[in-house]
Amino acid sequence: MPRRWRLAPVRPGRLLLGVLLVLAYTAVLSGDLFRAGIDWEEGQYAPRSIYADRTHEFVDEPATAKLRDAARASVARQYDVLPVETEADSKVAQLAEAADALAADAAFPTPAGQAVELQRRLIWLSLSPSLLRWFLEQPAAQRASLAARARATIKEVYSSREIRDDAPQDLASARADVRARLAGLPADEGGFLASLLSSPDVLKPNRRFNREETDDQRERAATAIEPVRRTISRGQLIIARGHRVTAEVLRDLEALGLVQAHGDYAALFSLTCLVLLVLVVLGAYLKFELPEVYYDNRRIILLNLLAGGALVLFRLLLWLKIAVPSIAHPAIFCGAATGMVVAVLLEYRIAMMLTGALGLFMGLLLPGAGLYVAFEAWLAGRAGAMALRHVRDRNDLARAGLLTALAGMLIAAIVQLPGTADVGSYQAQHLGIDLLFGFGWGLLAFLLAQGVIPLLERPFGCVTPFRLLELTNTSTPVLQMLKRRARGSFDASLTIGDMAADACEAIGADPLLARACGYHHDIGKMRHPTWFIENVFGGENVHNRLEPNMSAMAIKSHVDDGVEIAREYHLPQPIIDVIAQHHGTTMISFFYYQALERAAEGERVAEERFRYDGPKPQFKESGIIMLADGIEAAVRAAAGHGGMTERKLNEIIQSLIHKRLEDGQLDECDLTLRDLNTAAKAFAEFLRGMYHERIEYPAQVLRTRPRKGGQDGRSDGTRN
Repeated sequence: MPRRWRLAPVRPGRLLLGVLLVLAYTAVLSGDLFRAGIDWEEGQYAPRSIYADRTHEFVDEPATAKLRDAARASVARQYDVLPVETEADSKVAQLAEAADALAADAAFPTPAGQAVELQRRLIWLSLSPSLLRWFLEQPAAQRASLAARARATIKEVYSSREIRDDAPQDLASARADVRARLAGLPADEGGFLASLLSSPDVLKPNRRFNREETDDQRERAATAIEPVRRTISRGQLIIARGHRVTAEVLRDLEALGLVQAHGDYAALFSLTCLVLLVLVVLGAYLKFELPEVYYDNRRIILLNLLAGGALVLFRLLLWLKIAVPSIAHPAIFCGAATGMVVAVLLEYRIAMMLTGALGLFMGLLLPGAGLYVAFEAWLAGRAGAMALRHVRDRNDLARAGLLTALAGMLIAAIVQLPGTADVGSYQAQHLGIDLLFGFGWGLLAFLLAQGVIPLLERPFGCVTPFRLLELTNTSTPVLQMLKRRARGSFDASLTIGDMAADACEAIGADPLLARACGYHHDIGKMRHPTWFIENVFGGENVHNRLEPNMSAMAIKSHVDDGVEIAREYHLPQPIIDVIAQHHGTTMISFFYYQALERAAEGERVAEERFRYDGPKPQFKESGIIMLADGIEAAVRAAAGHGGMTERKLNEIIQSLIHKRLEDGQLDECDLTLRDLNTAAKAFAEFLRGMYHERIEYPAQVLRTRPRKGGQDGRSDGTRN
């Protein structure tokens, strides 16, 4: 819709309105920042069912600890290898060498003395004196054989088993193994070797427990276990009413933050600042780009009513999604519906800005997927606004609904895809449901917009394409009344409306608004139709009996009458503005010059009494209708006095535009010289179609044959 029509004054309550808006948006967005905790105890029965209000992934500490304990237990105790086999072999060799040396030493002639000396020399030796005497009594070759057998046995024992220092049973088993390996020897040899090899100085643990290494390996094994992650999905039932509360349920509630009372004042402060920043940015944009909206409190209230309603609706859908988890992409619905309604009721550019802000706010309501939700709502809002941007008829309306639904499908698929690691799996499992929900939400958004727009357009004074389409239907009560009472004005109004629509389309203004305003700009003439020449068909001209100033007053009255009738029939404000502005402050020149002619010598004729009261046109469409009104009347009058030619038509159009410019009538609307040049071409093209040359039929033909239609395509049923 074009910028325009009437700037509302700034009201003292503007600051209060801003504060209330900040508080309202913050209240809607901060619902999850404050809540009472659930103080249930294990073993009690749940007084109500609890569903997850959001999707949350967390580490299951008990399950993780159990797996890590199992990993620790799976690591065997770590032992260091001790060189006890070499030590034992060395001791047996020492025993044999010492025995041989003592046997050859004359200082110890008896085995008993040798045994005592041997015990003294080998302090580690714990054999009884009787066993030592027996060993010393044996021949050297026998002692060597016994030593060799002892060394071989100890090697076999150590090679065949681990003897751990923290496992006494290992040492007992090793001693039994020694005895078993010596079982085939004579009793005295077996007894000596068994006592020697089983002594604690020879047979020792060959493995020493390494606590530090064991603990280190067990911790590494536990650390290698990945934490057990659990995902609680939005809408998942945590516990049903009447079921017993378990430790696992309490853990889930704790993970969701539902156990402790929650009040995040720092987050509330940040949220308030964010809301304030967004509203300031939007307000600055409106003030500098669309001041007619910024200074109109009624439209500001409507804008925030739509935005707040969208957020409340989104929260409602999120709550519904908790109970029905299969619901997907609700942001498409809210974003698209808001974009369409704002674009139609207010302005397309506002819809572009607002849907971005709404996307941000919706993302805050769903932290786990905030970026995707914001992008989804923004895209859907833009698509919805674009779909209804140029609606002119029912076909456009149906096309807009289909485009919105298709855009919803595309957005749902595109937004879901980046968060999917396996694209093939995504396409197989989720593409169908995403497309279905996207199409459905887009279609529902369109239907909701069509239901909301008619409810809001009149209370908030909005002019929508749908309302304008209704007003261009000539069967409306006000146009039908104009047609019955002032047929000439009615026909001229239709022509002017169509002329203005063509010109506005050419210069980029709103042709639908221009047509509706053109059709209604002269409805004031229906009160006194005979005061206007186009409604006088061969009868007496009432102005022949009136003074020029009275005639001027009568002519001017149709403006005030038109405004009054328009308000009585609740026509939109732009149409009322055009009715008031379409003559601006132009002069009713015919009666002015008539007054000059009749004035006595020296009598002053007040020019202002013969000018319309205004105001001058304030927006493009109003200025175009002023030009179309004057040009149509001038061309019609000229065509009735000698016909119309291309050159004459262009001269009339350029002359009238030049007069309006010189008179300053177009100073207050934003029509440029380029616009005026383009509009003049559009006027000429339109009027050429009405006043083209026609073939003059011979009189004989007209007398003998009824006229059913000429080359100009008209078929008016005229007969001779």
